[in-house]
Amino acid sequence: MSYERSAPSEVGLTTMSTADRRAAVLREQQERATERQERLASQRSPLHSPQERIRIWEHLHSLSLPRSPNHSLVRVIAAETDISVPEIHQEQRRRAGGADSTPTGMAP
Repeated sequence: MSYERSAPSEVGLTTMSTADRRAAVLREQQERATERQERLASQRSPLHSPQERIRIWEHLHSLSLPRSPNHSLVRVIAAETDISVPEIHQEQRRRAGGADSTPTGMAP
């Protein structure tokens, strides 16, 4: 059984190509991490309405706002979005089409 060895120039190209690919993967991972951090920051941003912050949270976590006001995620969502629990409840009622469904700061 014989093994063929690559010429030094071929080894260098293969190594360089692998290194380039590795660098590209690392850059992509860093970009995704940065983007996620920006989205996490936007879910807490006072520049976004409570409705928008909840939608951002839902998208980031691939979960929907629970319908029950007593669900354990309500407090988690409130903490991660800097929204009060009553504001979360207001959004739950709004989505259910119930009373007090006017978004905060908007006239009926």
